[in-house]
Amino acid sequence: MGRVYCAAISDGTIRWEQALPGFFEQLLDVAANADTVAAINIYGDLVVFDSKSGEMRWRRATNRNQIEAPLRIAGSVVVLPTYGTGLLAFDLMTGKRVFNENPKARPGTVTIEDQAGGSRLFLLVRAGRGTGEVWVLAPPALARAKAARLH
Repeated sequence: MGRVYCAAISDGTIRWEQALPGFFEQLLDVAANADTVAAINIYGDLVVFDSKSGEMRWRRATNRNQIEAPLRIAGSVVVLPTYGTGLLAFDLMTGKRVFNENPKARPGTVTIEDQAGGSRLFLLVRAGRGTGEVWVLAPPALARAKAARLH
């Protein structure tokens, strides 16, 4: 069991602290934005807190070990690029799984680098035998709106 502390940048005053359930050791990854703090341990247990109050919004086991796959927050989802399988995405408020079918995760695909930008997530992946691909993922509502414009 660990602890999460929220401190003011200006003077270091602790605003809130909260227990962080799970096994974290030295392999803890954290992502944050103005409203959310998300943490994941080496076993893939994801915990999401409200960054203003410190209240835990939700906790879930992803059943994916996190080797070297940092968390990212993109728009209204927290995204976990996962070693060898692609990515998982969860709604920040509810913890409900968000599916993005394009691209589909493929065995042997390894995320090399990722970057959140606005409401999109950019992934550089190795697809096998040294070939690389860049995946640009958008939240489902944005993807649907783009698809509607194309038809």
